[in-house]
Amino acid sequence: MHESLCKDRCFYLAARGSFCQNGDVIFCKDVDSLLKALGLRHSPQEWRLFVDSSKVSLKAVLLHNGKKHPSIPVGYTFRMKETYETLKHMFSSNAYSKHSWHICADLKVIAVLVGLQAGYNKFCCFLCQWDRRNRKKHYIKKVWLKRKFLIPGVKNVENEPLFASEKILLPPLHIKLGLMKNFVKAMECGGSGFQYLRLKFSKVSEAKIKEDIFVEPQIRQLMRDPLIESKLTKKEAEAWKSF
Repeated sequence: MHESLCKDRCFYLAARGSFCQNGDVIFCKDVDSLLKALGLRHSPQEWRLFVDSSKVSLKAVLLHNGKKHPSIPVGYTFRMKETYETLKHMFSSNAYSKHSWHICADLKVIAVLVGLQAGYNKFCCFLCQWDRRNRKKHYIKKVWLKRKFLIPGVKNVENEPLFASEKILLPPLHIKLGLMKNFVKAMECGGSGFQYLRLKFSKVSEAKIKEDIFVEPQIRQLMRDPLIESKLTKKEAEAWKSF
């Protein structure tokens, strides 16, 4: 049954009757029945809800914490962005309050889920009172005051949080991609480190390397490379070690 889940027809047959549509939102109205039809046991503690957004769509899938089972789509919208109203509608539709899964998403979606104001605001972190505009302290101050409450109208909180902060899992892949992107952009294009990246990933164009358009397997390969550190300048090596 698990292998056949990858085939659209088998998933369609198992999912019939579990999904419905409300406007542009397609959602699973009975997660327990869906997983039972797929031959899976649903224990909310064993699954997490991953929210992924793009320019044209928004989707929610269940991921198994032990990676023993394939991902299960439970929500999808087309022509709708990751706004507070859209996410609130999606999660109320699939009865999130009943299952109370942990949530994993990129930082932009997380900000919407906890009710933070969009745009270049001063306090953009839901965990602490990190001051985005105080650039002088970004590389000096390590400890910032913790956000104890998320209250609408206070410190860039615009709406009531849809989830408690304790239910949110930070996405390690997005953090890795962000760190790698800033690291490569700060490298000297004519330096030995950048040239080593060009040789190591010869099938990737120089323009993509400059913009740090890498995928996770390439980042893992680079992190395990024993030669990369010797190709970097002193400052680049210090930054690399801090990863």
